Amino acid sequence: GIQATLTPDLSIALGSNGIPMMEIIGAYAVMANGGRSVHPYAINRITDKDGRTIYERMALSPGQPMFSPRALHDLDLMLRTVVAQGTGRA
Repeated sequence: GIQATLTPDLSIALGSNGIPMMEIIGAYAVMANGGRSVHPYAINRITDKDGRTIYERMALSPGQPMFSPRALHDLDLMLRTVVAQGTGRA
């Protein structure tokens, strides 16, 4: 979820608070991951000039459920509907 400190005012719905990109990615990725939490990352592996692995990201266990299947379905439907019938555009 979002860990950034958010100012509690009405303009928050308009994006008045700054949220780090990795937190936004993590929040939206939950939907693409079947409602399970996601720990976004940017680097899979680091190698030296000879190709030796210096760092490799370890696989994490599946994330915790964040949404019920019904809630995930409803959220997906809302997002699709605003593009198909509302003011949102693809």
